[in-house]
Amino acid sequence: MRTVRLDWAALATVALLLGCAQVDSVGVATAEIHPQLRVVSSAFATEVSVVLFRGAGGFTRL
Repeated sequence: MRTVRLDWAALATVALLLGCAQVDSVGVATAEIHPQLRVVSSAFATEVSVVLFRGAGGFTRL
């Protein structure tokens, strides 16, 4: 079994992405939300970032 260690920088990055800007997303259908995922892993850490966009064009960040 492989253990993945998340470092504090990766957790801080995710927290900043989730809490930086707030856009009114009331009334946005789930089908209109498109995530952009980025996962980078090394022997020492794994970084995961997720950004949600409204619409397939990816111009409106939620």
